Amino acid sequence: VNALGGSSQGAQGGVKSLIASFTGLKGILAGLGIAVGIKEIGKLGMSCIDAASEIKELDNVLEQVFEKGSKEVVKWANTISTNVGRASFELQQQASIFGAVFKGAGIKTDDLQDMSIALSQLAADFSSFYDNDMEQVFNALKSGLTGETEPLKRYGIILNETTAAEYALSMGIKTKWKEMSEAQKQIVRYNFLMEKTKFVQGDAERTIGSYANQVKVLDAYWDNISRTLGQKFIPA
Repeated sequence: VNALGGSSQGAQGGVKSLIASFTGLKGILAGLGIAVGIKEIGKLGMSCIDAASEIKELDNVLEQVFEKGSKEVVKWANTISTNVGRASFELQQQASIFGAVFKGAGIKTDDLQDMSIALSQLAADFSSFYDNDMEQVFNALKSGLTGETEPLKRYGIILNETTAAEYALSMGIKTKWKEMSEAQKQIVRYNFLMEKTKFVQGDAERTIGSYANQVKVLDAYWDNISRTLGQKFIPA
């Protein structure tokens, strides 16, 4: 289906080939009692291609943010995806955004990789523990990193200048909060978050058998499968 990127005739031929390739899914779905037509299978195929194209774009972002460590981030996400019931793409995407925030503050690449992975996994745990949407939790954690305090309050976390400065002092940091660089402040906020959320950490994996998390496992499984299928039909 490489012809999808060529002339209009080639694109039409590519879509026909794609539909033919996905026709085999009709029998599988029929066995589950789901009636599916060729038109629906074509739509399914195109949605898989769209999902796969997002992976290519994300790969570029990961390389820019994590540089040589980008493959390790992908490997991590693929490894824990099933264990925590979250799509590998979503885990990678969130890690890349956390990484970009850290990088923008001037934190070294080697340090921001581990921190970004930890926060992305924490988002999955928060989503499981509080039965909240993953994106909502992710945005709250990201806001906390950059000094926006309100979103985290709904989870009982008070992370403002006063609590962050007190925490920094407890860590043995004597530099006054207002005199710290943005990188130093983000490192303090990160450590604050990781310490104050120990009771939440690991919840997604601990409760993977719950109904709510099993639904998320199915969603993650389909997301992973659709992106993998779509990659077979776009140029390398």
